[in-house]
Amino acid sequence: MDPAATATGPSTFAARREHLKLAVQALAALPPRDRDLVKSTSEDAERLGLRYDAAKQARLRALGRFRKAFDLAK
Repeated sequence: MDPAATATGPSTFAARREHLKLAVQALAALPPRDRDLVKSTSEDAERLGLRYDAAKQARLRALGRFRKAFDLAK
C-alpha cells in the first residue's frame, strides 16, 4: 500500500482532487462504450449483449485506453 494513500494533509487532498479531475477528463475522452466498460463488468456484459469473458476482455482494453487518456491529460 502506498503510504500517501492513508495521508490526510492538505497537499494530499489537493493531489487527490487533481487526480480526480484528470480521471473525469480522461473518462470524458473515451468513447461511450469504453466509458461504460471502465465502470463495471457483469451487468455490462448483459446490457451490451456480450458473454462475461468478452466483456471482461473489452473492459481491460477500455481500462488500458483510459490509462493512456489519463496520462495524456496530466
